[in-house]
Amino acid sequence: MPYQLRDGLTCCQVDGTVIFLDAYTDRYFRLSSRLQRAFIACSRGQSIPDVEVAELIHWGIPIFHRSASAREPHDLVQAPTCSASERPDNSAHPGLATVAEVFTTVVSTRLQLANRRLINVLSSTKAYRASRSTRPEARLGKENERRLAEAAHLFSHARAYVPIQPLCLLDSLALSRFLSRRNLYADVVIGVTGDPFAAHAWVQAADLVLNDTVGNANAYTPIRVM
Repeated sequence: MPYQLRDGLTCCQVDGTVIFLDAYTDRYFRLSSRLQRAFIACSRGQSIPDVEVAELIHWGIPIFHRSASAREPHDLVQAPTCSASERPDNSAHPGLATVAEVFTTVVSTRLQLANRRLINVLSSTKAYRASRSTRPEARLGKENERRLAEAAHLFSHARAYVPIQPLCLLDSLALSRFLSRRNLYADVVIGVTGDPFAAHAWVQAADLVLNDTVGNANAYTPIRVM
């Protein structure tokens, strides 16, 4: 039977290894080989011994049944095929108002990440986006694609004036809010690699990556899509 992890916990399988992201504690982790086998069996609807169920719960991985319509993180976002950063830049030079907006957005996002749980920061960003923008169809359309790319370039230019070290999650969340104010909808994607482990975040609308290259985004397996 299909399964669902507790709220705030997501996972993906990379090169045969299941990696978890706990957005409540802002940490990534893996299970032992034995518990990973138990988790995979359970996720496929197979029965596992009660002792292994208890151990999974002990590690914060209780599993509940859910409807068959629920999907895994990698199913919630298209594989990137194009990138705004790899296209000609037709955006205008950012004015003082835009620089001030990006400065304020980056600083406020940084403060949120430093003082709040990741799950709360993601939830507030999602709620803000929902109040300002509408999810487009699966295909963006030329005009929407052009507007997204130009806005992403404008954010990038203004971001260069903000004296805070660039960080993929910080900048992706800030870019999401910047786009939302312009009624432009995009997903924030968090992805991981297995060996060696690495985590990365980027912003994507349909198959268009807005703040990364196609090759780099495709090197990561999505573990959470927001």
